[in-house]
Amino acid sequence: MQSSKFHPTRVVAAALSAALVLSVAAIEFSGTTASAATQSSRSVAAPAAAAVVTPKALLGMSSPADLWDKRVSEVGSGLQARRLFFTGFDASLSLATKACAAGMYPVMSFKTGSYSWAQVAAGNADAALKALNTRLTALNCDVFVAIHHEPAKDGTAADWSKMQVHALPILGVGADVKVGVIGNGWWWSATSQGYTDAEIAAWITPAVIRVSDVIAGDTYQSTTTSEEAAPKMIRMGSWARRVGGVKALGVGEFNGPTAIGITHAAAALKADPLFAWGCMWNSTGGIATVLTGDRLAAFRTALAGW
Repeated sequence: MQSSKFHPTRVVAAALSAALVLSVAAIEFSGTTASAATQSSRSVAAPAAAAVVTPKALLGMSSPADLWDKRVSEVGSGLQARRLFFTGFDASLSLATKACAAGMYPVMSFKTGSYSWAQVAAGNADAALKALNTRLTALNCDVFVAIHHEPAKDGTAADWSKMQVHALPILGVGADVKVGVIGNGWWWSATSQGYTDAEIAAWITPAVIRVSDVIAGDTYQSTTTSEEAAPKMIRMGSWARRVGGVKALGVGEFNGPTAIGITHAAAALKADPLFAWGCMWNSTGGIATVLTGDRLAAFRTALAGW
């Protein structure tokens, strides 16, 4: 079962509100003309249907802070979100402030600092979470926040999911702070590496889905001959509709070694209205490399046409 679509920008919300007003006005006008037609032999043309505004994902980017301005100049204008990473709940939010000032939606991940997942789940970090929420609500734009993205051998699935269920409702107080989880994109791979629904549910439990505004993953293509990022995104959408209760999806990071893979990923992100945002990982690290040549051109084209 698909619940109402979450979309983070006030601009889109305003557009949807405007569309709703137009729709209501059209309905009222239609009812008036229909009534008049029953009282007169004069035919009245039906009003044109109001345009339907379909939300689409915000397209953003991640890059090291010291290279951010350079990367922005390379990809061109139009970025709508900025992916940010923090080592603890008390970290400075200066980069989030900068993103807000640039009109971008901060997609933020916080590690737990000195707290273990089990300690956060037990309530030991509640004061720190409340203090962070106060600082987040003080920002002058809407934000998304996750705790410990891409879990691996840092702890158990049970501790990670219990942490989310306990902490996200504390962190997400206020309409301007959306919360959720960012898992490993390969969970949704069609290859042997991918997880079954039951395996995903060990991490993203029904309780995690209930407390999350967005369920996200980081989707990559590791080599030129391996599975692209796009199929993982498509399978995320299928999974969300199959398990039910998912309010929105996100892509914390995506990248790939080929231009066509980047084009396909952007198209998949754009095509599914469940996606709230997706950010290009424009950096060298792990299996990804900074955008250059035809890969840069592919992302520039996607961004320009967004």
